[in-house]
Amino acid sequence: MVAAGPQVVVAAAHAVDHRNPVAQGHSSCIANIADTVGRHLSLPAAQLEDLRTAAFVHDVGHLKLATDADHFEAPGHAEEGEKIVREANFSDTVALAVRHHHDRWDGGGAADALVADNIPLDSRILAVAEAYEAMTAGSGCERLAGADALTRLTEKAGTEFDGAIVEVLGRSIRESNLEGSLPAVALPATAS
Repeated sequence: MVAAGPQVVVAAAHAVDHRNPVAQGHSSCIANIADTVGRHLSLPAAQLEDLRTAAFVHDVGHLKLATDADHFEAPGHAEEGEKIVREANFSDTVALAVRHHHDRWDGGGAADALVADNIPLDSRILAVAEAYEAMTAGSGCERLAGADALTRLTEKAGTEFDGAIVEVLGRSIRESNLEGSLPAVALPATAS
């Protein structure tokens, strides 16, 4: 993609969401969850806007990599997504959030091997939001009730996820009826 502008990249992100039934509405759900968590963290308005933007475009790298619509997460899509959003002149904050949204709290599974608080806060929020959405929507796994998904996230706090963000998600669910905004119908599960 050559210097596409932000509107084109957001439109492309929606195209990614519609590439298969598993991804329908994915970015919008992630944006809603991330926004709710960000508000519970009392993030300033500008940071909330960057977080929502990163949530909408976090999977745009799939456009360069995914040729098989059955694969929900293509390896390397975060790095490709960073390149796309930088070319579209999004902020460094958004670009880094996209690049690191699959980084694990313990440093495993990421190209840059960032650990704990070295992972950008927006990326840590996106990681928790995306995992929660996937579990509650049945994206690539058995669909879980919100409480069960939160239990699974809590079990992975301190290894895969930032425990503080998981705890804020739990508080967000209890205080803001976040579950009312999640899909009412289970999506078809696919093999990872």
